[in-house]
Amino acid sequence: NIPSAYILVSAGDKDYYDPLPGFPQNRFNHAMLAVPLEKDTIFLECTAQNNHTGYIGSFTGNRKALWVDGSKSKLIQTTRYNHINNKIENRTEISYINATTPIYTTTRKLEGMSIENQKYRRSITKSDQEFKDYLLENVLINAKNVQVLNRNYAPHEFMVQYENNINTLKANVSNILDLNADCIPSSIINDFNDCNNFVINTGYTIIDDYNILLPADCQIEKLTSDLTFYSNAIDLEIKSKVQDKMVHVHKSIVIKADDYTQLPKAEKDD
Repeated sequence: NIPSAYILVSAGDKDYYDPLPGFPQNRFNHAMLAVPLEKDTIFLECTAQNNHTGYIGSFTGNRKALWVDGSKSKLIQTTRYNHINNKIENRTEISYINATTPIYTTTRKLEGMSIENQKYRRSITKSDQEFKDYLLENVLINAKNVQVLNRNYAPHEFMVQYENNINTLKANVSNILDLNADCIPSSIINDFNDCNNFVINTGYTIIDDYNILLPADCQIEKLTSDLTFYSNAIDLEIKSKVQDKMVHVHKSIVIKADDYTQLPKAEKDD
């Protein structure tokens, strides 16, 4: 037999209530099981049939729950999903069919809470055609001749190829490159750097890599300066370079879940 414990929790991805230690009241609306292990705990959530074993996500993760065990009952912390667990990685290659028709090949890899988008989840069990319809309606809205080259759900990853017009490409390249330190208010950087009086409940990592072959009649007059910013709460990297007619751009943002609330420093007595 495998021992398990009964867990009561306030479920929901938005409106949930953590129990208050030392103040008995019913703040629970959901139950699940937990398998105690020597170095970890496996939570068994049966509500979402598509989730892998042990994954409880935004529905019951990142919060307090009641471990029910008679006189040994206690409040516990459910799995906290941080930037290591929640990732979106995009890699896009842009080349050309002819002088006026660029072709994009994009690979997207999703981990953790990034797979919880309901429209995406409903597309998981669909055919390639239905998945392509989902992409056209939600992701690749103006793309043409979309082809699904690969789909994988362990991990969640898909590769698509599609066409666009040359003017759209030029606008895309401008938008990709038009991100530098000037567009990030110094007040935001200072707030993150000070890390005072805020809590980040859910962490994320988002990575975008682009390899862009420039059109024959285009050239890059000036690249924005590389930007790197690191703090306890957020890391940001934006790097770009041109090699021959190829532009390489890397962007990443890492948001780290934690309690950054700090008590104000006591004033010194005169």
